[in-house]
Amino acid sequence: MAEYFMRFKEPAIAELLRYLELEPLLEKPMNKLSSGEKQRFGLVRLLANQPDALLLDEPTSHLDPASVTLAESAILDYQEHHGCPMILVSHDNEQCRRMTRQCFSMQNKRLHAA
Repeated sequence: MAEYFMRFKEPAIAELLRYLELEPLLEKPMNKLSSGEKQRFGLVRLLANQPDALLLDEPTSHLDPASVTLAESAILDYQEHHGCPMILVSHDNEQCRRMTRQCFSMQNKRLHAA
């Protein structure tokens, strides 16, 4: 893990690793990481590539409540600083309300404003 993330020399990567509390896990083998830890590393990898838009499908599904808060904050901070659009797919309606300006739900194959 460490070799992968150390290739990125930008301070922003180190900041994301600290912010998502992943620095202590850099030396841990990938097969020893929990699914939530892998998901947080995936979020760092996504944001490190500085996408023009965020397409997120259940971005916090395997995270504990404290990590959900950290991940949501990191995503929203990135979106605010880069001004990029975001589409978030989630079964968590409260998360959609916290993270987006406009929510939709799908019922009976129809899209409804939530």
